[in-house]
Amino acid sequence: MEKKVEQFDVVIIGGGAAGLTAAIYCGRARLKTLLIEKSLIGGLATYTNEIENYPGFPDGTTGLELMDLFHKQAKKFGVKFKLTDVKGVTLEKDKKVVETFRVNYEAKVVIVASGGKPRLTGAKNEEDYLYDKGISFCATCDAAANTDKTVMVIGSGDAAIEEGIFLTKFAKKSYCICNARSRKDGL
Repeated sequence: MEKKVEQFDVVIIGGGAAGLTAAIYCGRARLKTLLIEKSLIGGLATYTNEIENYPGFPDGTTGLELMDLFHKQAKKFGVKFKLTDVKGVTLEKDKKVVETFRVNYEAKVVIVASGGKPRLTGAKNEEDYLYDKGISFCATCDAAANTDKTVMVIGSGDAAIEEGIFLTKFAKKSYCICNARSRKDGL
C-alpha cells in the first residue's frame, strides 16, 4: 500500500513549548505549517502544577493552562496538528520528508523540537509518585511547593548540586545524592 503524501512549508516534530513557539512564528509568517506530536500537546510543561516565573502571569498559572494558550495561539495562525509517531526523516534533499505510519509529509524545512525526558532512578514504586505526586523534575519550578519540607535531589554533576542549594531557600532540609555514573552503569 502506497502512503499518502502531504505538502507543507514547515513540519515541526515535537509539541512542547519550543515546538509550539516555532509553530506560532511559522503560522504568523503565513507558512503552511504542520506540528507532529506523539503524545500530548504541551509536552512536559503540562505536568507542572504551578508556574509562577513566566512573564505575564502575576498570579501564576499551571503548565496545562499555559500550554493550552500556546496551542490556541498556534491554531489561530492556521497551524495544523497531527498526533502520531514519527517513523523516520529524510533531511538531506531540498524536499525534506517526515514519515509517519500512514502519511509522508514533505516540507521545505523540518524543525526538530523533540524536547527532553526526565531520567528516572528505577527505584521501587517510583512511577506512583511522578507528576505532582511527590517527585519533581524542576527544583526552580516546584521549590515553593516544598516549603518547610525535607527534600532529596538525585542527579549528577553541577546541576544536582545547584538544584539542591536552590532548594535550601525553601525546604526545611535538602539532601543531595550526586552520582557521576550513567544509568547503564547502575545508578
